[in-house]
Amino acid sequence: MTAEVGDRLAALVRDRWSAAPVVLAVNRFDGAMRALAAELAAVGADVRGIVSAEPIPVDVHPAAPRWAASGHGHRLTRTGFDRWLRTAPDDVATFLDVVDPHRQARVLASTYTAVPELFGRPVHGWWRADSARWEDKTAVDTLWAAAGMPAPAHRIVDLSDPPDAAGILAGLDRGRGVMIAADASQVVLGSSKGLRWVHSPDETRAALADLARFSATARAATFVDGVPFSILGMVRPDGVAVFEPFEILTLLGPEPAPLVYCGTSTHWHAPAPVRDGIRRATRRVGTLLAEQDGYRGVFSVDGVAGRDFVATELNPRHVSGLTLWAGRPDVPFRLFARDTQEGTDAPYASIGTSELEEFVASTLRDSPGTVAWIPDPDHGAPDRPSRGELVCDGVTVQWRRERDGIRIVRIAGAPRGAAVAPYVAAAATDAGVTGLRAAE
Repeated sequence: MTAEVGDRLAALVRDRWSAAPVVLAVNRFDGAMRALAAELAAVGADVRGIVSAEPIPVDVHPAAPRWAASGHGHRLTRTGFDRWLRTAPDDVATFLDVVDPHRQARVLASTYTAVPELFGRPVHGWWRADSARWEDKTAVDTLWAAAGMPAPAHRIVDLSDPPDAAGILAGLDRGRGVMIAADASQVVLGSSKGLRWVHSPDETRAALADLARFSATARAATFVDGVPFSILGMVRPDGVAVFEPFEILTLLGPEPAPLVYCGTSTHWHAPAPVRDGIRRATRRVGTLLAEQDGYRGVFSVDGVAGRDFVATELNPRHVSGLTLWAGRPDVPFRLFARDTQEGTDAPYASIGTSELEEFVASTLRDSPGTVAWIPDPDHGAPDRPSRGELVCDGVTVQWRRERDGIRIVRIAGAPRGAAVAPYVAAAATDAGVTGLRAAE
């Protein structure tokens, strides 16, 4: 039955996007944007042109005309590109009018693109500011409280006049230190970039001074032991679909970056009572987003799960991690999510929210997947092996060098439901990346 739901969903997305005119406006082709481009290719969309901040990989829609800002004298960061689109130069408009003269294309843009149109073409799945405010870790506790979502003990710190560091620790440290998170006043930071884990007054003062470079306030919270997790929800017309919690692969490393984000894995299963609690609370969060902000589409809640759970972060935007590709690579879930966000619901009305949930849960149970990449500060060192395989506690891990880090290629034999961060840490050691370990 669940396989049939996947078949129907795949067919509906193909019908909606096959031969559809599309323009891609992408800051850079990271894993998420490559996956979106691959879905467009798989459904047979008419990709008429690509605009990007950086050189566009030759294997991404090779027949599509392309315009890279870097080739026209513009040096743009990821967030800078998204802002730049608001006032993009006339030669971008000219390029688009050549490849899409009747302005028929839907624009698919990067995660944080906050413009509703690009030179008369609608941006399909743009980032709405009404809900983006909840990305701020110093503001989200209001929503947590309204939704009954558990959160760690915390306080908000004014970085222009920070309180005594010893006082912060005394009020929040329960033996494992304090997590300090930057606000989103100047930039939205993901993948642990705005987090600092501190244990002493000196570390606390240094962290506050560092975060003050790009934040006005910070959230100091009790460090909570457990498995870092994320859970995706989707606000639809008939309710909020809530999927399965999955592991955020975060390793512990040396200063100055003691938290190293490495990816996600759907091998891990939260204990049933914890899983059910996470899903109930996430559904309440999605309901509030819909009621308060008119939110539609995918969102995620991040947190830590042990004997119980707490939430630490909300991402009301396009997010990754479900690894449906491992079991159902034919289902273009990213395009489906974009349609849901834009209220294009009629094509998918035959798929109910509960059967969508069961399809995703069944697929992840039968075919879990891992996306993991470990940064290597010494990637340029000579005589480093290009790939490797190790066996750790009966689990086989294969890895290879990729760009300036280590890509996990395969994890085989992991106990059902087990966290895989320890195996990722073992692969890091095998590849010569020292000082990384999984949390105990």
